[in-house]
Amino acid sequence: MSQRSTMSQYVHARFKAAFGSPNNTLGKDDHWKFQSSPDVQPIHLLLNGTLEDAVVWIFDSHDQADGVYATTITREQQVDPLIKQIQDRVQRASRRG
Repeated sequence: MSQRSTMSQYVHARFKAAFGSPNNTLGKDDHWKFQSSPDVQPIHLLLNGTLEDAVVWIFDSHDQADGVYATTITREQQVDPLIKQIQDRVQRASRRG
């Protein structure tokens, strides 16, 4: 059976450290749902469990300009800024509630 790449393992570990356990896992894909209250639309984060690089999708209905964002992580230096971007999105959304 194939294993995730070192990069994919690193990204999954960093996301779990930053956001806790995913709300759902299907195969090697992890999904987090961030919702500050029932009346606030959630932000969804999907981390694809590819065997090579990690692919991250953010679905944020609060951001009219960039509500769906996707990126492939190929370097460790991309991870912390992306985590910060997600945390900022969640914080802005929680102020709307």
